[in-house]
Amino acid sequence: MKKQLMVGVGLVACLASGWVLLGGQTQEKESDPVKLSPHMYQVRLENRYVRVLEYHSEPGEKEVMHFHPPGVVYSLSDATIRLTDGQGHSEEHHFKTGDVSWRNKTWHASENTGTTELHALAIELKMPLEDLK
Repeated sequence: MKKQLMVGVGLVACLASGWVLLGGQTQEKESDPVKLSPHMYQVRLENRYVRVLEYHSEPGEKEVMHFHPPGVVYSLSDATIRLTDGQGHSEEHHFKTGDVSWRNKTWHASENTGTTELHALAIELKMPLEDLK
């Protein structure tokens, strides 16, 4: 009887873990910035390895909370933007034309707080880094 109970508890724990993981993936897909702010993003390339997004944000323009997988951001203009993470912490970022930066997976909202359009490319990875061999 104890063995059956242990197996039952283990099965419930596995199912719950899978549900949480799948729920997170669903939430990330529902928080795709291309779907939430289609006027700001254009998919320039997509394959099984990466998705390249072109991004435009006018001064004063805001985005709701959304998700980005890890990747590289290449700035095509000088601009200032405020990013607010999922915990409500805000930080100003100043971009210069030609800046290249790495971005870990992130949840954030944004606001263009500068006086110029932010124009950038985001190259997002579609698989774990250890799979890129």
